[in-house]
This record gives sequence, C-alpha cells and structure tokens, in this order.
Amino acid sequence: AAMLFPDSDSAAKALHKLKAVKFAGCHEMANFYICTRDKDGTSKFIDGSRFQHKRGDPPNEEHKQRKAAGVLPAKITVVGGGLAGASAALEALQWGATVTLLEKEEQLGGNSAKATSGINGWGTATQKTQNINDTEAVYERDTYRSGHGGFTDYGCVRVLSTQSAEAIRWLAEDHGVDLSVLSQLGGHSRPRTHRAAPAPDGRAVPIGWLIMSQLKKSLTAIADEQNSKLTIVTQARAQKLLTAEQTEDNTVYKRVTGLMYQDKDGKSVELLSDAVVLCTGGYANDHTEDSLLEVHCSEVAKMATTNGTWATGDGMKMGSAIGATLVDMDKIQLHPTGLIDPKDPTNHTKFLGPEALRGSGGILLNQEGKRFINELDLRSVVSKAIMSHCGKYEGDGPHFAWCVLNQPAAEKFGLGPLAFYKDAKGLFSEANGVKELSSLIGISDVSIVEDTLAEYEEACTSGICRVTGKTVFPVTVTAADTKFYVARVTPCLHYCMGGLRISPAAEVQMQLQEGKSVFGRKKPILGLFAAGEVTGGVHGANRLGGNSLAECVVFGRIAGERAACILRKEPAALSTEKWTTLVHRETRDTAEQFGLNTSAFRFNLPSQIQQSGLAVGQYVMLQGQDSSGDLISSYYSPITRPNDMGVISLLARASGGMKDILAKMRPGDVVNMKAVGGLKLNFSDNAISWEGKPVEKIGMIAGGTGIAPMVQIIRTALQQTPKVQIRLVYACATSDDFTFGKVLTDLQENYPERFYMYQVVERPPQGWRFGLGFVDKDCIKAQLFPPGIQGGLTVICGPPPMQRAVCKALNDLGYPSEQVYEYT
Repeated sequence: AAMLFPDSDSAAKALHKLKAVKFAGCHEMANFYICTRDKDGTSKFIDGSRFQHKRGDPPNEEHKQRKAAGVLPAKITVVGGGLAGASAALEALQWGATVTLLEKEEQLGGNSAKATSGINGWGTATQKTQNINDTEAVYERDTYRSGHGGFTDYGCVRVLSTQSAEAIRWLAEDHGVDLSVLSQLGGHSRPRTHRAAPAPDGRAVPIGWLIMSQLKKSLTAIADEQNSKLTIVTQARAQKLLTAEQTEDNTVYKRVTGLMYQDKDGKSVELLSDAVVLCTGGYANDHTEDSLLEVHCSEVAKMATTNGTWATGDGMKMGSAIGATLVDMDKIQLHPTGLIDPKDPTNHTKFLGPEALRGSGGILLNQEGKRFINELDLRSVVSKAIMSHCGKYEGDGPHFAWCVLNQPAAEKFGLGPLAFYKDAKGLFSEANGVKELSSLIGISDVSIVEDTLAEYEEACTSGICRVTGKTVFPVTVTAADTKFYVARVTPCLHYCMGGLRISPAAEVQMQLQEGKSVFGRKKPILGLFAAGEVTGGVHGANRLGGNSLAECVVFGRIAGERAACILRKEPAALSTEKWTTLVHRETRDTAEQFGLNTSAFRFNLPSQIQQSGLAVGQYVMLQGQDSSGDLISSYYSPITRPNDMGVISLLARASGGMKDILAKMRPGDVVNMKAVGGLKLNFSDNAISWEGKPVEKIGMIAGGTGIAPMVQIIRTALQQTPKVQIRLVYACATSDDFTFGKVLTDLQENYPERFYMYQVVERPPQGWRFGLGFVDKDCIKAQLFPPGIQGGLTVICGPPPMQRAVCKALNDLGYPSEQVYEYT
C-alpha cells in the first residue's frame, strides 16, 4: 500500500492510525516504511518502527543510534575497578568513548568481588519463572523502610527500582552471569535477591566473585584488542581532581577536566579527560591520617570490618575537596553476621556471613541458648539486637551470636557454599543432634535449647513468632533435627550509606544556598559522575541487602553513558526544525509548591553540558504515544531556566491526553520534544528587549496553567534586571487552582517594589479579598500599567475563550497592538 503525506509528522500520525488494520496478515509497524525526499531530490526510506515506541518501553535501538550519531568522541576516566567501575567502563565503550580504567590494587574487583548475598531486581525473568509477584511499589517501599532516618532521594530510588530488572538482564544475557537462584533477605517483602546456583560439583559460586570474573573477561578482551579504546591501569591511586570554571549566562559551573594519580612507581601522572566517573567505594576500613571513620563515625571506628584495606574513601575526599556535597556520612551499616574465625578471632577483617544464611532459615541464639530477634529483620535491627542481647567473645572480644542452620536450611543455602565456609575456611562447626549443639554453644542444660527449638517449631507451624514477630519461615527448625551447622557471628562495619550526593543521572552535585526547587537547589559539577558506594542518597540510614550490587550496575551504566555522551555536535539540545528524543529522569509531586494535582517531569538533555537552546518565554512541543497507539502532541512551558545545564523540566496538572502519558512515565522512558513559539525575550546588559524594543514595564494576564511561561519570565526578569517592573493578574476558577501560588507569593514578598500580583477567582473561598468573576476592563485598568506607556509590554496566556475576551478588552482600552503579545 502506498500513501502520500506532506511531511513526516503527518505520515507518523497516519501510521499510528493503522494499528488496528491488518495488511496481508502483518501486524507489526516495523513492516511499514516512510519514503522522504530531501530538498535536493534525494529519496530515503525510514523504518516505520521508529514511530512505534510506546510509553514505558526502554529506549530502542533506533533511539540509541540517533543519539550516538550526535555524540563526539570523548575521553573518559573511570576510577575504581569494582562492579560500578566495570559497569561504567563497559557502558562508556558502548557509546564510543575512549576509556582509561584506574584501579589502585593489583587486580580489579574491590569489595564487589567479596559480595555474597546477591543482587536485587523486581520483574525479572527469574521471578517470573518462579511465579514471584513483585512490584515497583513494594520494592521501593522496602528500600524506604530500610533507609528510614537517612536521606533517600526519591528520584534515585525510582531509578534503582525501575532499572533493576534491566541490570539483571544485562549481567545474565550480555555477560553470562548465572542469576537463577532467588532468596528473600531480611527487610524484603518478596524473594528478589538473585545469585548463582552451585557448580555441578556442588562447589559454591560466590555471586560477587562470579559477576566480577565475567565482567573482567569482557574488559580484558576489549583491552587486548588492537587499537583498543580501553586502557586498564592497576596500582594507580587517584589523588585529586583537576577543575576549571565554566560560565554560562551569568551562572558559574565547576568543570572537571581530569585528575592526578600516583602510579605503581610512586610517580604523579596528570590525566586529562572530558569526564571522570568516580567508583572508588566506601570508607569502612579507613584508618588513614584523614580517616573519614574517625571524623564521621568515631564511636564505631575500631570495630571489625568486612571491607578490604582499599576502602579508604578516596573518591569522597577528592569530590568534597572541589565542593561536592556529602550526605549521610555518619550512616555506616553494621552487617550482623561477620564470621569469627576461632583460629584467629582478633583479625580486624572478617569473612562476611551471607545474608542468605538467615534468608535460608538460619536462626540466631545468644549465650543463654535463646532466640532474641527476628532473623529476617533489617541488618541494623539485627546488629543492634546482637550487641544488646549477646555476650562478648572470650571475655573482651566483640559481641557475638550463634548462627544455627539445620539440614533443610543448609540445603536451601547450598551444601557447596556451606562447605566452603565450613571445610575450606573453618568458620562453621557441625553438631549431631540437639545435645551436641547445646554442648557446642556452651549450654550445659540441654533442655534450654530443646525448649527454644520447640518454641520456634510452634512459630513455624502457626506462622508467627509471638516473641520476635517473625512471620516468614524459610524452613522449620526443630529439636528433633539430627544435624546442625553452627558459626560465631558478630556485627561488623560493612557498608557506607553516605557519600557524594548524586542526581538520578549519576551526576555529582553541589548544594546551592539560595532559592528553592522541587528537585532540590543543587547544580552538577560538570564532567563528574559517580556510582556505587562512593555515593550517598540512595540507601538512607540502612541499606537493604542486595541493593548494593544493583546500585553498582544501574548507576554505573548511567554514569558511563552520560560521561561518554558529554560532547555533542549540537551546542543546543532543542531546535524548531527537528524532534529531539529525551530520556525521562524523574517525576516529583508538586502539590505543595505549585498547586493541587500538579507534578513536575524532568528529562535529561542529550548531554550534561548542553542547554536547551530556548529563549526566556519560549515553549516546547512534546510528543508521545497513548495506550491506544495514537500519537499525541501538547505544548508546555519549561519550569527550568534556559541556561540550566543538562536538564529540562515541565509542569503538568490533572489528567488527560499527554498528561496521562507523562504520569505513567518511568526513568529511562523516552519522549520527543522540539522548540516552538513563545515570547522570546532577549536578556542582555541587565535589560530586556523584545523585537528590538526595550521593555521596562510588563503587564501579565494569566489564566489557569497559562501561568507557566509567565513564571519563567518573572523569575528571570527579577533576578537578572534591576529596573524592570511587573504587574500580574492571575485568574482561576477556584483558589485551589492557582499553580505556582506559593512561588509567586514568595517573589512578591522578596521584590515588593518591582512585582505585584492580583488574583481573580470565579468561585471564591470564605474570606476572599481579591478579584471576583473574570478579567474585565475594570480589572485591567485597576491592576495593570496604562496603555501606551513607554517600555510597556502586555502578555496574555490562558484558555482560548479567556484570551479572546482579554484581547478585545485591551483593544477597547487602547493598548497598542505592537505592545501586546498573545501566547497561541
């Protein structure tokens, strides 16, 4: 079938209408092609599938190819060779960057290679195979519940959740990591922590070691290629970041230009880069002269740790030295089951007893032979309980508990992995029956342990433990069990929740002191990204088990892509000539700040160092596909400033059409956007001009959501020009409909001599003191500047019926048409 259309937009809309039509039994839009002809007469075919993208899909290959086509080759440095660093490096290479990967140890791996519990993800193939009903809301609720008391950034948590299944897929399908085993760890409401099955010979396969082994193979294979874009430098300790200042429209940004590192011979090396990604881990073994442990967590600084000697907070120190914001630095996680080696009990670094020991049914007993805690509670809760209810090891050692697994729990955990801890490392002992168990843990009266296990068996049967509140019982443990596996466990420093504050796009942030924003008043340090334990703001006061590896992959890949795409062919992201595909970054409820039923939607521009290219007062067209496949377009005025770097934000109210599409968007979804019309004021030399004429007094009439472009103009004019005066008449049906009400009231209080606002409502609340009904001639005469005033400009934006009535009133009052602008 052949159809003719005047332009590609018309063709795209028509193709979407064909969604319900069957041609030759063909249902997929990918079987349609658009033939376009350039001005020079050259014809080309465009695959119809490019118009097939639906809300909720990840960016497809066509989107990636178009984005990559606009990327200029960048030189990227990734600092840290753990999972976050490996993920960032591999992703940056996929986007064409030249990558230098620095690792201060002799081998890649870091603490990631020591991880044993697993990696979280919801909606994964493994969950579906095992009929696990998990959701975004449940996963995020569990993360917030675990992190209560600390800083958990809504945008970062949503990104972690939304991208977790893709992280599992990427590891499994792209890098051959077995993630077929699921367990439910402490603090989780569903089994969602993925790890590997034992090897065919029953040997344990530690998940962190497996993941890093597979990624190291991928990295090494690339590095060994001729003319490779990847250089791996080991025994290289990063020392400091190199920076310069970059000024954009009176806003000063800090820009990272590279770093200094010390090589294996002790020589300092300067490495210039277009972007740097910090993946240097935490500080849970930092006993250096400028120890972060001593500064932020002195009360636990002497405790044992599960971390390697490399965990000294290098990235946090380098970032804070150039002004990066640190958050939750006093939040350090104690893992409740560091394994005490009876042959070397005073060793400061402990083997980590995996979360799966308890997740598979292991129970904890104190020195009195009694249970004292829900073993599947949060790590922080279990650790605190051990230190409160258990004695110290050999008198002056650490507080410790007995971790006890029966045969079913051991089999659920994996006899191969258990043999590694028991036989290879000597960290578990074996007891045949309850009598030997009692003797092993130092209880002379065997009836005490028998009673404890009988009570637990009853709890397993009834589904609730009346003492601890436990409701999930992976296996039933009884006094009749004939074999037990027993280890001594103690809380250890394990993970740092605090670190460099990042955005949902993995950008390292600087905190701003002035102003307010629903997304937080902060700006990025240009060219600096971070992922993994070096960052803060994802986990709050206590990390949910399994979220660490997930965070490393999710934010590592985001950081790698954003760093690799930092240089673009186009200086501005948006134009009036073509659509730009933007990736959704985060959504925030803005009812308190901007009005009832409003939400702000933020999108990443293709590059972190791009600006939108819009003028003040210019608006955009947004294009998306609804649930029935129809292509919908709508107009919005950005609530970000034109000179903001790397992002653009829109405000939408209520529901319907494009607003429904926006409401269903998740991080990583894409939309098309392009610049269109608007007032396009020129700001220069502390003055405003429009169409070549100076503007000194601006009258504004806004109705409903037509206030959005006005707010951008008002903010910019008040902040960047010392003389311009503004009078605003803002009309809505009810006082609850006033969008940006608090923002505008604050501006009126801060600039009383230059900004005045008068509100008009159709249905006033009790005690209303301002305008009633509609904006008429009397209202205009009383509230706005008089017609024909020198340097005057009157701007109207609102529903079409209101605009027609206001324009007629202005004309009747004698306002010159050359001093009136109407948004259309």
